[in-house]
Parts: sequence; structure tokens; C-alpha cells
Amino acid sequence: MLGYFQALNFAEKSQRLRNWFDSSGGVSILKAEQRSLDCTLQRIFGYYACQVSVAEGLDMLDNCPVGYHFSLIDTPTESNCLSAIACDANFWPINPGSLDLILLHHVLDIADSPHRLLIEAAKSIMPEGKLVVLGFNPCSLSGVGSWLIPERIKAFKGVKFINTRRLRDWLNLLGFNIEQITYGSYVNPLGSFFKKDSEEVIEKHCAQWRLPFGSFYSILATKEAHCMTSVRQSWLKVGNNMMGQPVARSRANCFGENIESAR
Repeated sequence: MLGYFQALNFAEKSQRLRNWFDSSGGVSILKAEQRSLDCTLQRIFGYYACQVSVAEGLDMLDNCPVGYHFSLIDTPTESNCLSAIACDANFWPINPGSLDLILLHHVLDIADSPHRLLIEAAKSIMPEGKLVVLGFNPCSLSGVGSWLIPERIKAFKGVKFINTRRLRDWLNLLGFNIEQITYGSYVNPLGSFFKKDSEEVIEKHCAQWRLPFGSFYSILATKEAHCMTSVRQSWLKVGNNMMGQPVARSRANCFGENIESAR
């Protein structure tokens, strides 16, 4: 019992989620996330794209038109299908402003300091570059299930369910413009109670109505390019005859004594 309350580090939380994504419920969410990503990524172009994901064995950027894909991982592994760089989640060996696209796949959910990780991502993206964030939605059946279903209680230990409002505020402060927020996998973890056709109808209508209750959310944001505009110091051209002249005035100190007369 004592072991349950012990804090997990990033690698341990990542491994637990990775194992859960191999379960039926996890596979269902992964497939829905990939479909959502494919629709989002097909409109993004560039040279370099980076994936930071708890599902290290998957190439979630496979259908992205960006030229070169690679991933950042917390521990070296042979199962990764992307070129991978092992590094600390909060310190990336990436030149600032060098990436066209970054995908953060549930890593903010398990980061000890999600805002710090987001700052590192923002620093690595070039102006007008894209950031895609996938996270678990606390306002969902899946979010409730993480507190009630035994297998999910264990898998989601230490996971932070960051709501989209907070994440939107962070991104705005870091100079990003939010382009879209989408949700998916509405009936998870109750999919087994529905027939496949019924489940597809529910998912389709919930997505059309843009209900914010899906198991996951996907945020697409663009890093704004801030341009400096030079402003002429036109006030220097104003003649001396237009400048205000100083006027000596008597002032009183706190004791009521006239300061100038006291000199």
C-alpha cells in the first residue's frame, strides 16, 4: 500500500502509459488519435518534424508531408521506428528556432514540470512553425475511469490531466496562436457496451457537434513571428520654441517648511 503513494519519475510514468496503450482501451484511443493527427498534419509542410511521445515505438508523423522526422526519447530503445535522440525531457539538444513541427503526445501529462517542457518546445520551433499537443481530457468518461477502473488507476498514477483552458493560456503566453482544438474517442472506456455501428455514429455526431468531452484533445498552434518596427524619433525635430520651459515652483517638505526658501 505504501508503494502506491510513492512518486514516480518521468521514465516510470512513461513506461506505465506505454504498457496501457497496448491494452484494448489504449489501442482504441491510439487509433482515434492517429486518425485525428492525419487530418491535422496533412496541411503542414516544412523540413524538420520532431515527435516527443510516450508511445515510442510508433511513428505518429508517418503521414506528415514534412521532410525529415525524428523523435526525442527519455531512454534508448531498439523498438523506435524513428531516428531517435535520447535526452532529458526538459533539456533538448536542439538549436533554437530550427524545427517546423513538434508533436507532444501525452508527454505534458506525465512531465514533472509541463510548463517547463512546453517552454523547451516553444524555443525549438521556428517562427510560423507548428505545435501539436495531444493530451488526456479530464472532462471525459476516460478521465473519470482513471479514478474508478483498477487497471487505469495503476496505469494513470502520477498523470496530470491538464485542461485545455490552462494549456491555451500557457501557449498564448509563449507566443502561440491557437488554430484549432479537436476532441476524440468519446465512448471510451464504454466501447464494449455498444455495437460497432452505434459507437461510430456516436463518435461521428459528437465530433460534428464539437463536444469537449472526448477522451483526448488535440491542439494545433502556430508560433507567431514578432517583427520589430522602427519608429522615428520625430520629436527631436521639434524646435526649441515648441519645447516646454521648466518653471521653478516652491515646494513644501513634510514639515510645512518651504524648501526653496530654506536654501
